[in-house]
Order: sequence, then structure tokens, then C-alpha cells
Amino acid sequence: MKTLLGIMVASMVIAGAAPARATAPAPPPVANKVFDFSGTCTDCSGTASAELTLAPTYTLGDAITPVSFVSFHYDGTDLKSAYTLLPGDVDTFGGAITNVPGGNFVLLIAKNETETFNSLVNGLWHVANPIDDFGTNATWVAGGVPEPATWAMLLAGFAGLGLVGRRGVQGARSSA
Repeated sequence: MKTLLGIMVASMVIAGAAPARATAPAPPPVANKVFDFSGTCTDCSGTASAELTLAPTYTLGDAITPVSFVSFHYDGTDLKSAYTLLPGDVDTFGGAITNVPGGNFVLLIAKNETETFNSLVNGLWHVANPIDDFGTNATWVAGGVPEPATWAMLLAGFAGLGLVGRRGVQGARSSA
């Protein structure tokens, strides 16, 4: 019983849990909403990919605005180098991410038109300046990002299993 109690206490310490207090705990931080893009290249080789990060307050179907925009990263292809756009880099925002297949439209134009990204509802996409990439079959998928508490619980569970396994091996050695 003491071993089980020790493992539980160790798990709580690793997970950052604290003893009960008179004050209510702070709400967990809300994660940004991440959407992964992929599209088939017609002028380059393979598949193009990108990641659009929007604020936690963004609602599917709403227009992408300077308030909801956090970042955009294009991974690059054999023709076009990778680049990242942050809020101060973008002059023009357009489109929306929806949960309707084929209903996604995204337009981002950087200051001085140094980088442009456009994904249309018909599946066509285009990246421009100074070299173009374009293609078909554009898709957007919500990316999953585990919260910090999930990682802490996972690590605590592995630590607990490691302790139990180690004690089992030590017990087997001492009885042999």
C-alpha cells in the first residue's frame, strides 16, 4: 500500500499537481487552433504542405482576420523555399476555415507582396513571389496538439510503470 501511495504522490509531483487550496485553480491555458494544409504540386515535385495557426478564439467558418491570425508556415518544395508569415508581415487577410469539405478558402498577402498564399474552394492553390508553386487537391485538416497537462500525465504514467517494473525486477532478484 505504501508503494502505491508513493507512486501516486510521485505522479502528482511530476504532473505539477498541488495539494488542495482554499483558492480555485487557474484555468488551463487555451491552445491555438492549428490547421495543416497539403496540396498536390503541378509545377513542382510531390506534395506541398503548410501550417496555419489561428487564435484560440477563432470559430470555424469565421473570416480570417488580423485578430485571429497567429502565423503561417509554408514548408517549401523543390522550387520554392520555405517561409513563415507572422501577424506584422501580412497586409491582406481573406477566407475562412470550415468543417465543410471543399469549403476552405485562405488568402494571405505579405507586405510589399513579398509572399502570397492562396487556397481556393475548388482545390486549386497558389504560392507566389518571387517563384511560384501551384497545384490541385488542396486540403485543410485540423492538427492535434496535446496540452501540457496531457504530456505531464503521460510522463507520470511512464515513471510509475518504470518504478513498478524496477521494483518487480529487484524483488525477483532478492528472492532468487
